[in-house]
Amino acid sequence: DHEITMGAYVGVVLADSSYCHAEHVLRDTSLALIQAKQKPEGWCVFQPEMHRRALHRLTLESQLRQALRQQQLQIFYQPIVALTSVSAAVPIVGYEALVRWQPEGRSDFMSPADFIPLAEESDLISQLGNWVFRRVCEQLSQWHQTSSLKQVPFVSVNFSARHLQDEQFLQQIDTVLKQTQVQPSWLKFEITENLLIGDTQPVFKTLAQLRQWGIQISIDDFGTGYSSLRYLKQLPVDTLKIDRAFIKDMKSDRNNLKIVEAIVQLAQILDLDVVAEGIETKWQAQQLIELGCRYGQGYLFSQPLDSSAAWSLLDRVVEEP
Repeated sequence: DHEITMGAYVGVVLADSSYCHAEHVLRDTSLALIQAKQKPEGWCVFQPEMHRRALHRLTLESQLRQALRQQQLQIFYQPIVALTSVSAAVPIVGYEALVRWQPEGRSDFMSPADFIPLAEESDLISQLGNWVFRRVCEQLSQWHQTSSLKQVPFVSVNFSARHLQDEQFLQQIDTVLKQTQVQPSWLKFEITENLLIGDTQPVFKTLAQLRQWGIQISIDDFGTGYSSLRYLKQLPVDTLKIDRAFIKDMKSDRNNLKIVEAIVQLAQILDLDVVAEGIETKWQAQQLIELGCRYGQGYLFSQPLDSSAAWSLLDRVVEEP
């Protein structure tokens, strides 16, 4: 008594004399089917490049799992500064913790853009985030224990939607804080606007608890995701971070400059701090200062640094955020 509408995705492999085993045909058909589900037309013909990409992904995921087990990853710290001038010698107010990975056999670090999405698509993002948070807390504890004249700034740590939706997340954070003797006020958590998609109440509850402990909350890459003024008004948040894409093209695209100005004004209306990411030129810094943006980070001031270099950089005056 019901009308049912059916749909289908189709993965196709063309007959080829190079196939010697039936399971190889099925394997490649499955790869084509995965691609078909991402296409509006709903079908896809297998290409050899699909197999190479799948093999690369499988190898990379295996290497990342091994890197996590053997603690081969590193944490770098990029200064967040007070935008008081276009000089490189501006006060540091905090650091953003950035994970870096140099796979075995490579002479350079792999771009986070290549392995963070992989971690997000698998169960590795939770392990990765937990590892980064613990290492940051251990580093903060060490800095505070060795600090005499230097004032240690806060450190921002990035977390994904999967973390905040985990029922054990708050307990895990609390455990690490107690084990490392780190004060919540030494930390900021950065989240993305995509957390505002779907059932937001559990996320709001988690963020509210973190703020109650004294951890500040930042919305990262603001303006590139699901921007909702209604959610922004309700969200327990302290800081908006303007995505580097808007900063990069401010000079060549006046619309981007207007967007940055609007975000700064919105933050001021809501009594939120605002941080501009990806500042690379003095012109960009000057424009942001004139717009009233109080904080920034980028290669104009400093590239991400290892923990030793970040500690040495604190010989600069550290300003209260």
